[in-house]
Amino acid sequence: MRYIQQVAVGRLPELNVYGADYPTKDSTAIQDYIHVMDLADGHVAALRELFTMEKIGCVAYNLGPGHDASVLEMVAAFEKASGKVGSLLFSTSISPDGFASVLEHELLHVLSHI
Repeated sequence: MRYIQQVAVGRLPELNVYGADYPTKDSTAIQDYIHVMDLADGHVAALRELFTMEKIGCVAYNLGPGHDASVLEMVAAFEKASGKVGSLLFSTSISPDGFASVLEHELLHVLSHI
């Protein structure tokens, strides 16, 4: 998101979109974006759980909104919300991780209802 914002305010000339040939609905990569306040709330919930557990161990919690968005969907959402339209530069993929990065978050839902 910060790169989209920097293009919108003129700090960057264009947004680099790395990879436009993925097997997705608009050919761009997919991620699950999380708001920083949701990330903070997740950390607080994990700490609460840690201090209420009888046995302290190690549990990994994936924080994510439970839905994904492509790069172009995020750009469109930002443009709709801000009224600013930025320039896009499509480049070859640089990610060795593949075209989708979406977290499994069911354990977090259990934690958030405690």
